[in-house]
Amino acid sequence: MANSDTETMVKKAHGMFRDGNLLLAADLCRDTLKIDADNLEALNLLAAVLTEGGLNEQALKFFQKSLLVGGPNSAVLYNYGVALRATGLLIEAIRAFTNAVQASPERADCWFILGETQRQLGNHSEAIKALERATLIDTNNSSYLFTLGNAFLDTERPNDAVAKYQAALRLTPDNIEYKNNLGVALRKVGKLDDAVHIFKEILTLNS
Repeated sequence: MANSDTETMVKKAHGMFRDGNLLLAADLCRDTLKIDADNLEALNLLAAVLTEGGLNEQALKFFQKSLLVGGPNSAVLYNYGVALRATGLLIEAIRAFTNAVQASPERADCWFILGETQRQLGNHSEAIKALERATLIDTNNSSYLFTLGNAFLDTERPNDAVAKYQAALRLTPDNIEYKNNLGVALRKVGKLDDAVHIFKEILTLNS
């Protein structure tokens, strides 16, 4: 159980983490866990510190312990999935992100990263389902719309891709990457003049 000493230690560790003192923050978290092995704040902070330091494999066991102690938590599951993905464990990451959306189905970021990871694995149908959920929850996120457009392009659905790229560009009009992919999709649907016009716009923006 947490007591005033461990609460103070974790508070100090948070401050060190914010200041970029990762080693000191990690040491203080470990000291806290020696006193209270099930301290959720210390477990989560230590996992975050290790992830920030690029030590994703080391972070995994602390995420796992946090989930064991605290139960399903979408924020922890999201970060756990990110660490799994960084170590190349994409199937395990998908499981973590799936659990995250089950815990908090209103979180667009969890649906988005689930879709993104499904797309990495070539699970196009599942990727589109998850990305569509993300865009329905957060209707003003151009990167979500753009990624959904890419997923449609992956599956030879260029008309759907065009619609999503255009929606993304309405939110972020001068994004060159969005324009380039729109041009590619327009060319695929046979709208060559429109594609040429888009590519000329890109050249103008780059000049």
